Amino acid sequence: MKDFENHKMRKLEPEDLIDKDTPAKDLELPGFFLVLASIFNDFKGMSVIYKMREEVYRKPEKDEVNEHAGEYSGLTLQLHKNVIGIIHEALRFIGENEAIIQSPEFKQHENKLSGRSKEIWELVVSVATHKETSPKYTALGKILTQIRSNAAFHYYQSSAPLIAGFRDHFYKEKEHPHGGYEKAYYSSTQTDPSGIRYYYADAALSGYMLERLSEIGDTPDKGFNKAFEMSALIGRSIVDLLTQYHAAKPNR
Repeated sequence: MKDFENHKMRKLEPEDLIDKDTPAKDLELPGFFLVLASIFNDFKGMSVIYKMREEVYRKPEKDEVNEHAGEYSGLTLQLHKNVIGIIHEALRFIGENEAIIQSPEFKQHENKLSGRSKEIWELVVSVATHKETSPKYTALGKILTQIRSNAAFHYYQSSAPLIAGFRDHFYKEKEHPHGGYEKAYYSSTQTDPSGIRYYYADAALSGYMLERLSEIGDTPDKGFNKAFEMSALIGRSIVDLLTQYHAAKPNR
């Protein structure tokens, strides 16, 4: 078995980040940076799973229909769904904390960013606060919100969108880029949950997400590419900000 290979570990005293006794409501800036670090870890986790999937499992052929292809495609869909959810939550968190971002304490760190890093962070903030006028990102933000709210995690309100996605996937004409599939598959057993998957449920979510993503790109793939581009921008800006934040601490 191989080890994970991260960069060399550095250390800080815990109290230099969050002290023991100050009420959380009075730790707005440290709390903000703590959440940014958690957001980056979420993106990193999804990236690691993507890489593990590619290294461990064979990519199915385009028209392959079997248990392996269903599990692989379903896992890929879950990764897309989770990345979209993280993007949406990250943008929402940044947007709801504009007062912290505009504070002199935060600006001390932001102003130390290099020109390119500061430009990326300002773009992320403008998207999060709905001030970005570029159609490329405003359209993406609307679609990510729609997917995140209706199908990605909030199962209690997902019936209608998933039904629509199911119908898109199974009943549209075969020339449709993601429609016209003939059977609703599943794998099931009474004894081994690890071998169970309801592929038709993946198909329903896929149909919904692909239809929505096709609204922000010429194809669903281009829609996903825009989403991942947004995740890269957010991740890069977080790393650069945390680098400045950590550099200001006394016990690096």
